[in-house]
Amino acid sequence: MARRKRKILRIAGWVLLGFISFISLTSLVFYLSRGWVKERALAYLNEMQPGYVNMGKINLIPFMDFPRAAIQLKNVRYYESARLKDSLPADPILSMNEIFVSLDVIDLIRGDLIVTRAKLEEGNIGIVVYEDSVTNLERALGIRFGEKDDRGGNQGLPSLRIDLDRLQLTGIQLEMQDRTGGSYVDLMISDLESQFSYLPRLVRTAVELDMEINSFRHLSLSSETNRKLRFDSQISYDVPFRKITIHPSSLALSDLMLEVWGSYDLMDDPFLDLGFRATSEGLDVLNFLLRGVLDMEEIEQIGAGTINLEGSLSGDPAKGLPLIRATGTASQVGFRIKSLRQDVTGISFRASASTGNLSDLSEAVLQVENFRANFPEGFITGRFTAQNMLLPQVDMEVHADVEVTGLEQMIAWDAVSDLAGHVKLDGRFSGLLDRTGDDFLNEAGDFTARLADLGFVYRGDTVEKASGELYLMGNVVGARRMDLQVNGNRILLEAEAENLMHAMLGFQRDVRAEVTLSSDRINPSALLGDTSLAGVLGEEIRDLHFSAGAVISKPELDRFLRQDSLPRFLFSLDSFGVRLPVYAEISDLRASMKFGPDTLDIDYLGGRIGRSGFGFSGTVVNHTAIGRKDSAAVVSLSYDLSSGFLEAEEIFTFREKFLLPEIYRKESLEHVRLAGSARMPVSVLLDDGASPDFELDIKELGCSFGTIPLALDQFVVKIRKESHRVTVEDFRGRVGENNLVMRASLEHVTDSLQEMTGNIFLESELLDFNQLMYFNRTKAQGDPEGMTDTVKDSSQSGQPLRLDRLQYPQINVVMDLGEIRLADYRIMGVKGVLRSTKEKILYMDSLVVFPESGGQIALDGQFNVSGPHFYTFSTALDLKKVNLNDLDFEMTWGEESYTLKENFAGLITAKGLAEIFITPDLTFDISTSTAIFDVALTDGALINFTPLQAAAKYLDNKDLNDVRFASLRNRFTLVDSRIMIPLMSVGSTIGQLLIEGEQGLDNSYLYLVRIPTWLVRDAARSMLIQRGRDQDQDQIHEMQMGKFLVLTAWSDGVASEIKTGDRRDRYQ
Repeated sequence: MARRKRKILRIAGWVLLGFISFISLTSLVFYLSRGWVKERALAYLNEMQPGYVNMGKINLIPFMDFPRAAIQLKNVRYYESARLKDSLPADPILSMNEIFVSLDVIDLIRGDLIVTRAKLEEGNIGIVVYEDSVTNLERALGIRFGEKDDRGGNQGLPSLRIDLDRLQLTGIQLEMQDRTGGSYVDLMISDLESQFSYLPRLVRTAVELDMEINSFRHLSLSSETNRKLRFDSQISYDVPFRKITIHPSSLALSDLMLEVWGSYDLMDDPFLDLGFRATSEGLDVLNFLLRGVLDMEEIEQIGAGTINLEGSLSGDPAKGLPLIRATGTASQVGFRIKSLRQDVTGISFRASASTGNLSDLSEAVLQVENFRANFPEGFITGRFTAQNMLLPQVDMEVHADVEVTGLEQMIAWDAVSDLAGHVKLDGRFSGLLDRTGDDFLNEAGDFTARLADLGFVYRGDTVEKASGELYLMGNVVGARRMDLQVNGNRILLEAEAENLMHAMLGFQRDVRAEVTLSSDRINPSALLGDTSLAGVLGEEIRDLHFSAGAVISKPELDRFLRQDSLPRFLFSLDSFGVRLPVYAEISDLRASMKFGPDTLDIDYLGGRIGRSGFGFSGTVVNHTAIGRKDSAAVVSLSYDLSSGFLEAEEIFTFREKFLLPEIYRKESLEHVRLAGSARMPVSVLLDDGASPDFELDIKELGCSFGTIPLALDQFVVKIRKESHRVTVEDFRGRVGENNLVMRASLEHVTDSLQEMTGNIFLESELLDFNQLMYFNRTKAQGDPEGMTDTVKDSSQSGQPLRLDRLQYPQINVVMDLGEIRLADYRIMGVKGVLRSTKEKILYMDSLVVFPESGGQIALDGQFNVSGPHFYTFSTALDLKKVNLNDLDFEMTWGEESYTLKENFAGLITAKGLAEIFITPDLTFDISTSTAIFDVALTDGALINFTPLQAAAKYLDNKDLNDVRFASLRNRFTLVDSRIMIPLMSVGSTIGQLLIEGEQGLDNSYLYLVRIPTWLVRDAARSMLIQRGRDQDQDQIHEMQMGKFLVLTAWSDGVASEIKTGDRRDRYQ
C-alpha cells in the first residue's frame, strides 16, 4: 500500500514537475518571443478594423489567474486611425495605464484570442459624436451601431472571442461630447465590475457600477454638481437573432431611483419594447419635467414628498416616434430657497401622456391635473389638457396670486436679479387650434396678469414699480395701464398685438400691433445706458409721447424669423412729440410707411419743428444695401417735400448754436415745394471722406423768402456726378423776375475751385443782379456776425460783391442772355463767350452787348479782377449806334466823378482800344485809364461842353451851352489823365464849329475854338434867338459857312482865361 502511495506521489510529482516545467518553458518561450507576440497581436487587431491600437510593454504573469495565464498590458492607446507622419498627435479614444487579461497562451500562439478576465486601471475614455452623428468609436471599429449588415454580420467586427467572467474598471475618467447638439458629460468610474462575453453568437454583459457625475449638459438641463450614481444591469445581444435584451436594471442617482427593462429586436422589422419606473424623493425629476429651470445649487428639498413616474416605450424608432405611455404623480414636494430661508411647499399634480399609435400624433394626449404649489406668500393652481397634435384641442386653466420678491433665486437664469412685487394671474382657454380652418380656441379664452409694484434687474437694466395688466383676450395680446420706471425714468405704456399668438402657432393671419408711450421726462443716457446720447439728445427729454402701429403678414413674419432680414410691413406713426434741450420742440409728427426688403415707401411723413411745419413723401430703393455694406450697390430716392413755413433759426439751431451764417438767423421760407429723385452708391454713404457720385433730378422746386424779396419758382434740375466730372443736363427756373436755363459739363470738381474746368451754356430772358446780389436789409435784425468779408461788404454797404476775393475756375461760358440789370445799368442782351481762369482773368471772345436803347457793343478783350484796389478792363470795342445815355458809366479821378451824358448826347458809333481801371465798387477810374477811339456821333448835342462854355461866357451867348448837331466825327485819345481832341468839325444848329485841344481830369484844359463871326453881331444874335424861337430846338441843319472867330480857352483847374486868336503857345 505504501509502495503504491509512493508510486502515486512519484507520478504526481513528475506530473507537477512536468507542468511547472511546461509553464516555465512556456513563460521562457513567451518572454523570448513576447516582442513577436505583441507585434502579432497588434497587427491582427489593426488589420481587422480602421482603428489603431498601440501599447508599451506586454508581460506574462503565469500564476495570477491560474490555471490560465495572465497578461499585463502597459500604456495601451486606442486611436480613431493610424497617425500619419508629420501630423499632430490625436487624442486617443482609450488610454489605459494598465490592462490585465486572462487568456490561453497556446490558443493565442495558434491565432485564436480567448479572453476570460480583464482589469483596467487608471485611464481615460473619450467619446466624440461628430457633426454627421457618427462617433469616433464607430469610425475606429468600422461599424455603425444599429445598422444592418447585408452579409449577415456586422462589418468590421473581428472574429474575436472574449468570454469574461469578470471585467473590472477602476479609476477611469470618461468624457463624452456631442457636437450635433452641444451636449456633454464628464464622469469618473470609481468601480465597475462586469461579466462580458463577446462570442460569435452571443454578446452578454452584466454590470455593477459606482461612479460620480462631475458635470453634464443636455438641452436645457445642465449641472456642475458632483452626483453619485450606482447602476446595476444585465444586457445581452443575440447575434444570430439580432436582439438586445435588457434584464431588469436599476439606477440610483442621488434621491432618484430608476428601473428599466425590455428588449430591442433588430431584425427586418425592428421593434423596441421598454418599460421604466422612476421614484424620487428629491428634486431631480421635478427639474427634469421643468426642463432644467430650477437652480439646484440654490434650493434644497424639504419634507417627505415624492415624485413617481412610470411608463413604456414600444414600436420601431426607425419608422417614427414609438408609442410612449407615461403617468406621473407628485405629492407634497417642497424645497427651501437657501438665500431667503423661505419655502415652496405642497407641490402636487397628476399627469399622464401618450403619443398614440399614429405617427402624426393625432392620438397624442397630455394631461396635467390638480397642479398646486404654495409660495412663501401666495399660490399657483392649474390644470392642462392637450390632445391631437394634428388638430390640437387645448383646455387650460391657471390661477396665481404670488409675492415674487426673491423668487429669482430658485431660477437657473442669471440674467434676472432683485425680483420684487406682486403678480396675480387668472386665465382659462378651451377650444380648437385649427390652422387649416383658421380657428383658434373658438376665439374664446382670456388671460390676465395684474402687476403691482413689480421690479427686477435684467442684464443691468432696472425696472421698478411696474403696475398694470398684461392680457390675452381672444386673438389680442397686450398691456394696458402700464406704469413703470426703467433705470429711474417713468414711462406710461399701452400696447396691443392682434393675431400675434396665432402667427407664432402657424395660423395664416396678418399681425397688427399698436403701442402708445408717454413720459414727462426721460434721461436718455440712464435709460439706454449710453452716456454719449447726452451729447446728441441732451441731458433730459421732456413731454415725450409716441403712438404707432404696424401690420405684417404671416409669410413675411416667418421670413423675418427664419432669415433675420427686414420683412415687408406697414408702419404708421399716429402722433409723436418731444421737447429736447438741444433742439426745437418736435410736435404733431405723423407718418405712414411701407417697409420692404429692398424698398421703403413713405406715403406721408409730416410734423412741426417749433413753428415750422413740413410734409414729405417718397420712396427709397435698395436701402438694405446700406446695412449689408454692399459698396457696389446703388441707393435711389424719390422725394416730394412741401411746407407752408420753415424758419431757419428753428431748423438749424442745435445746442443753442446757429449752424448757418448769422445773416440767415431771421430768414424763413414760405410755400416750399421740392420734388424729384436722386441716386447714390452705397460706398459713398459708408465712407464720410469719399467724394460722392450721384444723380439728382429735381422736377419741381419753389419757395419764397421772408427777408429777401425773392421767390424761387419753376425750378427743374438734372445733375449727374461721376468721379471728378459733373454734368448738368438741365438747370432752369425763376428767381423773382429772373429766369435762367443752364447746361454744363465740368471736370475736376473734387479739386479746388481753381482747378475746375469745363463748359457752361447760359440762356436767360432777364437777370436782375440788383435782386440776385443784394439782400433786403430792411427786415433783417441783429448784428450780422459770422458772415464772410465778401458777403459783409455787399450786404451791409449795399455794394456789389468783391470780385477780387472770389475764386475762379477755368470755365468757358457760352451766353445767350436777354435783359440784364446791374445797379442803374440795363442791358437788353448779351451773346458770346466768356472765359474765366484761375488767375482771376475773364476773357471776352466776340462778346456782343445790346444796350437798352438799341445798337450793340462788341468786345474782344479781358477783365482782370485779381487786384485788390483796381480791376483792369482791356478790350477792343466796336460800338454801333449806341445811345450815349446807355453808357452811363461813372468815371472818377480823386473825389471828382464824371459821366459822358453830362457833355454829350446822341448815337455813337466807335471803334477803338481801351484799358480802363475800375474800382471794386464798379466805378471807372479815368485818371489811370487809357483809350483811343474813332468816334462818329450823330443826332447829338454838346451840352455844357467846356470850350463852348468858355466861349459862351466870353461872347455872352448862352446858345453855345447846348449845341445840337447832325454828325460829329473825330478821334479821342485818353492818356495820362488827359483827353486829346484833334481838330473836330461840328455842323450844328448855329453853324459850323471847329474845336481842337485837350482837357485834364483835374478840370484844366486848353482849347482852340473857331466859331462863326456872325455870332458876335447883335443882328445875328437876334436872328439866332428868333430862329431858336421859331424852329424846333431838336431840328439839326447846316448853316451857311462864313469866316470864323478864333478863341483860345485855358484853365489850370482854378483860374481860367479866354483870348481871341491862337494863343496856345502862351499856355503850353
